[in-house]
Formats: sequence, structure tokens, C-alpha cells
Amino acid sequence: MHCFYHPDRVAVGTCKACGRGVCPESVADLSSGLACRGRCEATVEAMAANLRYGTQVARVGPSMWVWYAIFLALYGIGVLASNWSRGEGLMNSWSAVGVVSLLGAIACLRIAQRSRILRGAA
Repeated sequence: MHCFYHPDRVAVGTCKACGRGVCPESVADLSSGLACRGRCEATVEAMAANLRYGTQVARVGPSMWVWYAIFLALYGIGVLASNWSRGEGLMNSWSAVGVVSLLGAIACLRIAQRSRILRGAA
């Protein structure tokens, strides 16, 4: 592979942003990868920042599922308690919403548990 900017030179790598071959004269060796000097450096740095942000969000993932489970469980219990206190019984559409919310809470807790196991936090 030859350098995109200097076709007579052999490329030492490819730009992480545009994928073009770059030679020692036209490469910028950043901590996050190679880039075309003066052209793609900002893009490669932005790509690295997005990756770091996505990694941080992924780390928060399991705890968010626990919060979803708590919300759904409280909502489901509230709906069922409201129906029961009004004497409407448990066989109506709002009771179904309450039961589905409780089932959703269980599903969220299982997802949180699996996320922790996959991440090695269990």
C-alpha cells in the first residue's frame, strides 16, 4: 500500500478516520490511532472521545436496569393495591397492567444480573 498523499512512498499505516494510506511524512500518531496529519486529527480524537463515552455509559448499564425494575415494581404494586382497595378485584384491565409491570420488573432484574455476570462484576 502506498501513501495517498505521496504515491511514491510506502504507507506505514492507515488513517483511522478516512482509511487512506499514510507515510511517515503525512501521518499523525495519536494516542487513539493514526490520522492524516492536518486533515483527520480532530476526527480521530472525536472518535476516541465517543468510544470513551460509550464505554462509560455501558458501565452504568446494570445499575440502570435495577432502577427500571424498582420503578416497574412500585408502579405494579401501586396499580394492584389501588384496584384491591376500591374493591374492583384483580380481574380487570388495570390489574393486568399491574401484573405486566411486575413481570417487567423481574425481567429487568434478570437483565441486570446477566449484565453483571458478563462484565465479571458478579
